[in-house]
Amino acid sequence: MDRCIRILTICTITITRRTCQTVDILDLNLKQHTAENLYEAVKTSLERKEILFGTICAIVTDSPSVMMKFQKLLTHNHPHIMKGHCVLHAFNLIAKHFITHPTIASTVKGNKLLVNYFSNSSYWGEYLTNWADENGIKNGLATLCESRWYSLSKVCLSVQAHEEGFKQAITHFKNPASNMPTIPVSVISVVENQDHFTSNDALVSLLKPVVDSIGRLEQSNTDLSDIWKEFSTVYKAIKFPSRYIYNCFFLHPSFRNVAVSQKHSLKNITIMILVLAKDWKYYKEEAELLIPQIKRYYSQHEPFGKLTNGPFPNKAIDYWLCLPDNTQCLPLKQIAITICEIVPHAAGVEGLFSIMSAIKTKY
Repeated sequence: MDRCIRILTICTITITRRTCQTVDILDLNLKQHTAENLYEAVKTSLERKEILFGTICAIVTDSPSVMMKFQKLLTHNHPHIMKGHCVLHAFNLIAKHFITHPTIASTVKGNKLLVNYFSNSSYWGEYLTNWADENGIKNGLATLCESRWYSLSKVCLSVQAHEEGFKQAITHFKNPASNMPTIPVSVISVVENQDHFTSNDALVSLLKPVVDSIGRLEQSNTDLSDIWKEFSTVYKAIKFPSRYIYNCFFLHPSFRNVAVSQKHSLKNITIMILVLAKDWKYYKEEAELLIPQIKRYYSQHEPFGKLTNGPFPNKAIDYWLCLPDNTQCLPLKQIAITICEIVPHAAGVEGLFSIMSAIKTKY
């Protein structure tokens, strides 16, 4: 969509891995924006350019419903053409899921507020620019492109780089001897909230691997094999590092076989659980019982097989609570229940704050 609110479709064709030519720019402003009309427009354009469908092996688009139906129409009439989704769009959607998560909404809002205010304020914008020059920061504040979710990473990175500059600006503004332009209370609140910058650091750590992958995939020599490599790179960069989380994954009866892999062998998982037992001050005799119990649990041998009263429960703790308290199950049962009872979030605290805020507002 261009600035005149006209619907444009750009049709390109890749001749070799390093050669991509623009075939046509289709103006669909006078037509209903349906998959059928798009297919007819592309068909007419290719015929006019004397490009045969038989010479095309694959089609790549983004993934709105109209484009999905367009792909279906095209491949129905030309079955040899493979359907594909734009991988850059897929990575952009990964960034979108991070940014639109409710727990990060206030951080995103705060970053936008800081960038918009300091970018539009002539005095404080110049103050921040001078501070950046003095501290060797080359890139200024980045603005957000709403249709490119990954661009928010540049916003977050610029806020991260200018954190001390924001704080110095507020300190300078609050100096009784100064007579500077007013800074809104909302901006001051964000800058003085250290939790905001801590959350922003966490968001940057999630977004940066995605953006780096997009940059590498934009190269002209990218092929299909590069996609999985980049997905793997992003996964490794943002996965939880805690061995306790992986222990709990293994101790869920539905996933015990999935958890064991070439990277996480049964021996490695056993060592992780033994380290946990050591941290929790289990006796040597108890720890020695864990090794055969873990092997029986993984192999689904009694008493760690399927429960007699039905399928595996959805919650791992329900499974472990049903097992008997004897030397065949203990101490593995005790460790599993303890791990499963750990709540990996602070929603209860947030709920308490909400109740306190409601009471304060009411009275």
